[in-house]
Amino acid sequence: MRLVELVSPIVDEPALLVNFSDKKILCIADLHLGYEFLLAERGVVIPSQAEEMEEKILGLVERTGVDALVIIGDVKHNIFGISSSELRGISGLLERVSKEVDVQIALGNHDANLDLLLPNSIVVHSAKGFLVKGKDIKVGFVHGHAWPSPELFQADYIVVGHNHPVIEMRDELGGRWYEPAWIELQWDKVKIMRSFAEYLGLRKSLDPREALNGLSIRVGNPKIILVPAFSPLLGGVALNRPGVNFLGPMLSSDVVERSATRVKLLDGTFLGTLENCSRLVRQEEGFG
Repeated sequence: MRLVELVSPIVDEPALLVNFSDKKILCIADLHLGYEFLLAERGVVIPSQAEEMEEKILGLVERTGVDALVIIGDVKHNIFGISSSELRGISGLLERVSKEVDVQIALGNHDANLDLLLPNSIVVHSAKGFLVKGKDIKVGFVHGHAWPSPELFQADYIVVGHNHPVIEMRDELGGRWYEPAWIELQWDKVKIMRSFAEYLGLRKSLDPREALNGLSIRVGNPKIILVPAFSPLLGGVALNRPGVNFLGPMLSSDVVERSATRVKLLDGTFLGTLENCSRLVRQEEGFG
């Protein structure tokens, strides 16, 4: 993936390292703690993942020597209710991790009432995300199920969760499997401005650039990085399948040119663009 060393995936891990001149940030997404309890209700018994996930996070923190951990949403799985077992697992994990490193969380769509489970030392941001400014780069962090704060539009990078990106793989015998993947993309500035102007309820007859400028909203051309889910139990969105689109209002409004994307597996294998990956699936199914 053509990410400069300032922002780089950690090989073989669904975790991103962001190197500012004065600090290093580790970013992960979509832990979905408590998902195993939902599976248990369906007859699939899997041990609690909290302890193993805590060990993995702390191992990454120690290995990378970061100053902060950013979790971009869906820390927990159950949207509304939460069991006592989930409560102990989630709050215990976050309390112990926050003793080792500063933690910030951008809320996801599964994170209702998450603040009730968190130690006071953890900084919680709304679903609109937040911007970290360094001397070299500005990086926005957001879950992705809601429109981000307009200040993120001027970032150099926007790091997004929510999509659980995977690539469907095929072999010559017809077998198929799914590999978590990093997706790098950029939006069409005119299309994203038009889409955001419509979201704000601005008149369609107005030029979107002028309308947003009137609200002091400037739109840049950031690199957008889709982060694979940190939970090993979750499925994903096979973004190379025909007709499958990105999730979330920022990316689902036809603002991304798939032929300009870049796809990289966790082990570092570069697969080219989503358009290339989609062509492989279409050929297998008789679409190509």
